[in-house]
Amino acid sequence: MVRSAKSATIDLAAKQKTPRSYVVRIGIFMLAAPCDTPPKEAIVDGLREGLQADPRVSEVEFTDQRLVWMRRQTFYPASREPNEDELLSGSDHFHNVVLSDPVTFIVKVPKKNQPEFMGYSDHPADTYFVAWDGRTATVGWEVKSDIKTLPHAGGQVVVEVLNAAARHAGVGLYVQACSPGCKNLFMHGDVLLVQVSSATRHSVAERRGPRRSTVVEAPVAEGSLDAVDRFANWMRGDCFHFAAFKNYSQRLVALDQVSHRMVEELLRIQYRRTTRSAMPWWRRVLTWRPGLADRARARKLVSGIWLAAARHEALLTEWHEFHDDFTKSVEERSTRPMFEADFDSDERAVQRQDLGFITNAVSHTASRLDARLVAIVTLVAALGGIVGALLAAAMS
Repeated sequence: MVRSAKSATIDLAAKQKTPRSYVVRIGIFMLAAPCDTPPKEAIVDGLREGLQADPRVSEVEFTDQRLVWMRRQTFYPASREPNEDELLSGSDHFHNVVLSDPVTFIVKVPKKNQPEFMGYSDHPADTYFVAWDGRTATVGWEVKSDIKTLPHAGGQVVVEVLNAAARHAGVGLYVQACSPGCKNLFMHGDVLLVQVSSATRHSVAERRGPRRSTVVEAPVAEGSLDAVDRFANWMRGDCFHFAAFKNYSQRLVALDQVSHRMVEELLRIQYRRTTRSAMPWWRRVLTWRPGLADRARARKLVSGIWLAAARHEALLTEWHEFHDDFTKSVEERSTRPMFEADFDSDERAVQRQDLGFITNAVSHTASRLDARLVAIVTLVAALGGIVGALLAAAMS
């Protein structure tokens, strides 16, 4: 365990085991490395140095990382306007580097210096307690157990600290929101963490907190940072699987959207070709150049749609694994309520996808293109035979 020298502030809760309550927010904040991922040692050292040098961080507890247990997994960025070529090739992927053990630290920023969030300045605290493993971050602040409302801007300043630490380590920070373009950087389900003197383990309570937040009862910890760290470790498996499920869900939705756009364009081209075929021959001659361009574009679209379907099938196989791992994990701890707002919509979006229409449309168009090509080849061969026969007759 490496403790920052900047631990001048003492967590008073560490002095005596007093039951306390916290609002906790979980967000997917991934260390994003390129294909040529820097050495694990360099990433660990860079994070440690970056956090310890940040004036907003008053304390860092950096457990010695077991490099053999640090994971690297391929993920994809989400975009409101996904690039067709990147979706089909997967060239926009990145590698998420996950620490073997979470790093914990305290962020201290006066309320007046914390940034607004979507016009809200309802910052609940100057001090936030953070546990981050390179994939998900758990951010908490102390509250009264009978809290009635939850602030919108709570914990948002921590994201700036994570981003700065990632840059110092030579990698990026990918923030995976509930959907592309969503400005809420954390999951929509907040947690009210209530310490109970008689509790021996974490458990989800039947009652709900303010704004439908999930209430989790927990044993009394050694201090606030320890309380958030224990909760993060209890939730780590759920969050690990959920992040993968979420990422692949968004990728599958983007692929489905692009596939439908390509099919729509392909059918428009097919409609133009059908309309052109009904024209008098002299009008077809006048429009031969647009017809050639349409045929070339149609062939590219057919190839792209087949490739999209293949990538969709490959990602869907992994998605089912992530989905099953996540549902099994949350069932063991009864923690699904924390993820409902972010999980259910993605599950429905992927499960209602149907490639049948897409494959049928592209199969029909491809067969029409192939039939035309066969007809042209047959005609050229026939003309070649006639010309050959005429030349032979002339020479005899």
